[in-house]
Amino acid sequence: MNPYEVLGVNSDCDEAQLKQAFMIKKREYQNMLRSKDAEAQNRATVAITELTEAYRIAKQNFVKNGKTETSLNVPLQKISTQESIHRNTDVNMSNDTLNLRESAKFSSSVYENTNQRNGSSQTQQERLVAKPVEERVIPVIDVRENSNYKVGIIILGIIIAVLIGYIVYIYTSPENVGIKQEKSLNSSVSVTEVLPNIIKDNSSSAIKTPLGRESSAYIIGTDVNVRTGASMQSDVVGSFYLGERVTVISHHGEWDKVRRSNGTECFVANKYLGSEEDLNRRIGKQKSAPNIPPNGIMAAYHSSADQEGNYIHSASLAIDGNINTCWSEGVKGNGIGENIEVHLKDTYKINGMNVWIGHQKSRELFYQNSRPLSLLVKGSDGSQESYYLSDIMGMQRIIFKYPITVNKMKLIVTSVSPGTKYEDTCIAEVNFF
Repeated sequence: MNPYEVLGVNSDCDEAQLKQAFMIKKREYQNMLRSKDAEAQNRATVAITELTEAYRIAKQNFVKNGKTETSLNVPLQKISTQESIHRNTDVNMSNDTLNLRESAKFSSSVYENTNQRNGSSQTQQERLVAKPVEERVIPVIDVRENSNYKVGIIILGIIIAVLIGYIVYIYTSPENVGIKQEKSLNSSVSVTEVLPNIIKDNSSSAIKTPLGRESSAYIIGTDVNVRTGASMQSDVVGSFYLGERVTVISHHGEWDKVRRSNGTECFVANKYLGSEEDLNRRIGKQKSAPNIPPNGIMAAYHSSADQEGNYIHSASLAIDGNINTCWSEGVKGNGIGENIEVHLKDTYKINGMNVWIGHQKSRELFYQNSRPLSLLVKGSDGSQESYYLSDIMGMQRIIFKYPITVNKMKLIVTSVSPGTKYEDTCIAEVNFF
């Protein structure tokens, strides 16, 4: 075996080059030992054994030729076998545990050659020292060199940093803290009132969703201003009606940014927002007399109706108590301006109405047909008001701004959400309370 070919160096190289070549080759084979392939591990074991032997021979040649470093020419003492192994494992070698075998062999060889040059004879104890120790290859896996381990540590650090940042933001953001100091009417002691997170109400249902999550709420006041910003100085661009359902986007002290059913985003004082339970209590203060009974509707008439063969989707289908049937307008286009007129059996005071828009028989039919997104509601007493609707299946409750006393109600389509297949705009059911 040519040790220089195994190590991949020239025979006239110096000791530093020899050692560097040995360390590079050794690390390559150590990486092979980490493989899950048993055959690759066996090849690596044999290669390391051959590499170590080649390095030992090459080092021995340096000793014979007198090229070894000064540290190798120090005379060795006669010591026990165990002491020889421990002391010589560090001679010009790496601290890696794979070097135990090479160091022990090399030290014994140096000791033997030194005695030969001095002409001294060996005792039995000295021969024992010169014998090589048992050859063992111990694979060493450095966890710090594992790339997956490093990536995991980095990801964990990022997650912890994000969590800490979010917690700091929650506890320091003025929008989320929302604490206002007021002077008590009966004393000079300040009282703390949490405004943005809890509506001034005793019911637990009045608690709003925490900052960062959208939630639904109802307007529980009449003639509530729609503003462009979160202050009394902001422009008023309209008004909410009692019972209008909105989506709360964010909290800004005593103001909330909301989205109306038509997609418009604006601001409202959050004291006028409440839960459905709050809304029902608010309506209870405006009970109509007399209330409209379940059978208080007498008939319904339409401006147009779609006809399929002998079947007519008339307005009477919107008051039959069955949400699987519907009124469908019959004009060309999406039916803006078409209407149904509901006649009551008597004159009643009405607070609002429940409406099911579109074709409610199935989700597929709901989206295939057009649905009204806003209605102009006219009463026989001359009152009229526009109300926005959500493009959803199920019942939607509309609370009128003021109770009206009427014997007729007209619902006029003013905007629609187009169907995916049909242009016909439908209303499945309507009733009043």
